Amino acid sequence: LLLDDEIKKANPEIVICYLTELYFYAGSESPAPGNFLGWSDLPELWRLGGEHHLPWDETAAGLFGDICPIFRCREVLAQRLLGTATAQLKQTQYDAALQPNLKQRAEAHKSGLRLGAESDFQKRAFEVFVGRCEAAGRQVVLLEGGFNPLYEQEIDPAMHADMLNYLAGLQRRHPNVTLVPASALPVQTPADYEDLNHVNEDMQRRFSLFLADFLRPMVMKDEQQPARPAGKK
Repeated sequence: LLLDDEIKKANPEIVICYLTELYFYAGSESPAPGNFLGWSDLPELWRLGGEHHLPWDETAAGLFGDICPIFRCREVLAQRLLGTATAQLKQTQYDAALQPNLKQRAEAHKSGLRLGAESDFQKRAFEVFVGRCEAAGRQVVLLEGGFNPLYEQEIDPAMHADMLNYLAGLQRRHPNVTLVPASALPVQTPADYEDLNHVNEDMQRRFSLFLADFLRPMVMKDEQQPARPAGKK
């Protein structure tokens, strides 16, 4: 939802979302508010109940960055002034502390996913975004994504079922939504992953080729339609 203004500027006809349980059930800790939240977003976020879930430090950073845009370039400036190694020290320390055994890491990470008021907030916010895309005449392609199978087998099946039910509901309620089930996506094995979430270069290539073939009929259809102004159907 916080990326809506950026999407309006780009004015795409098709928006593609690769969705996993992380997007709805992992809480609201994210760099997105600090980089994209603006004062104009507050009424909608308050209406959705976001004040109970968004971290206040990231909220404050986003609001300050809306007033002083150069603040949002602080990480880039830090890299220029201090060097990449120093600026990325926190990430380097985080990576070094990760459990090298992916099976054990998956078992430890599963507790970070939870159903509740916060996941309901995330789902409400995402549906508002889908509705805005619909009003602007944008097609939304929802890919039912996944993780390393070592991680997937640790996730509560009820949580996965909740996500599938939610995505199916989006497709029923919004005619601009195309839902692509996991069964239609390229099969991913543990060997295709570098960690629990990120696939290797070969899998990236295969997935990109699949997506290009899948989107080709939609793109060809759009090319036959008259061009639309930004934000208009």
